[in-house]
This record gives sequence, structure tokens and C-alpha cells, in this order.
Amino acid sequence: MNEVLINGHYYPLNFSIKNLLALDSDLYMSLDELLFEVDITEDLQVIIIHYGIDRKVSLKDLCEWYTKLSPQEIYNVNTIVNGTLLESMGVGRENTNSSNTNKETETKTFKETMEDLLCYLIANVGISMQDFYNSTPNLMYKLSDAYFKRLEFEFNLNTQSMINAWGLTHSKKFKPMNPFNVENNSPTKKVDLNKKQEELDYLFNLGEVDN
Repeated sequence: MNEVLINGHYYPLNFSIKNLLALDSDLYMSLDELLFEVDITEDLQVIIIHYGIDRKVSLKDLCEWYTKLSPQEIYNVNTIVNGTLLESMGVGRENTNSSNTNKETETKTFKETMEDLLCYLIANVGISMQDFYNSTPNLMYKLSDAYFKRLEFEFNLNTQSMINAWGLTHSKKFKPMNPFNVENNSPTKKVDLNKKQEELDYLFNLGEVDN
């Protein structure tokens, strides 16, 4: 976990969903606007740090500490804090849940998005509200994707089981598919180019003999 040294004490950065929702509610702009649309001023940066360290240092003390930093120290602090924030939000993550790929994308606030994610994970995965709010959005997104991959795997496994059952009861030549051996289940076989060329040469030679 990343940490920030403030007045001689290290504070861990924790942009949990609980802290992010508090930050989102206290800002005069949305969290998405803060991340992608506005320039981060000194005041905004101090507020971000304040919530990132779980408000363990007062805003007044943070402002006094921040203004005394050198340009290089400010750069280092901002890089660590803002990088941790973006990582916690899951910015740049690849969404593997195909159920979320709607043609019409509905714009939702951060709070609405987290509420939807909370309901989905409680109903389907069984995560507790406490674990949800103490985790980062990125981790919860990964959990949601992992659950969806599990559903896909179980669907494919059940489908192959049905195919195997039907094939074994209807044909003596049927070769059961092994769901854990993808190569042997491939419907297409690798072609030996040398053997195929020999067959073609043989056919061409037959034609010459007939003439």
C-alpha cells in the first residue's frame, strides 16, 4: 500500500469506496469531472490527500504542510496520491463482462454506479456491505468480472456435458469432449503440409499416366 509522509508520520493511502463516496459528496463537482475534466488546483489536491489518508489529518494542518513542500516534493506527493486514486478507481481497466456492453450507455454518477455494483455483488456473489465499502472500486470490478467468467465457464461446461451425453447415447463412434483439454476438442485438425503435398503429387501423377 502506498504511503505519504506528512509531518514526520507515514499515512497509508486508502481510496476505499467509503472514502470515495465521502469525497464525491463533499466536492462541488462530480468525481468523474475531478478525474478527467478539470485541472487539479492546490486546494483540490489537498482535499484529495485528506480523503486518501482517511481524514486522519485536518485540512488546516494539511494545507500548512503542503504549502511548505518544495516543487519536487509536491510533484512526488501528487504522483503517488493521484496514481493511487486512479488505480483504485480502476481507470484503464479492461471490462470482461459482456453484459455491460450496451449500445446505449446511460450516464450515471459515481454514487449510482457504486449502488448498482453493491446490489449486484450482494445478490450474486454474497459479499458483505462492510467488505464492499472497505474495498476499492477496482477490486470490486475485478470481483464482478471474475464472477461473470465463472458463469461463462459453468455454461460451457454444462453445454459440453449435454453434448457428450447425447453423443455417447446415439453414436458408438462419438468421441467425448474433454472440457479441460481445449486442443483435443478443436473441430479442425492440423494439416500436415508435407503429407498433403505428397497426396497432391500422387494425384497429378495419376493424371499424367492416364494421358
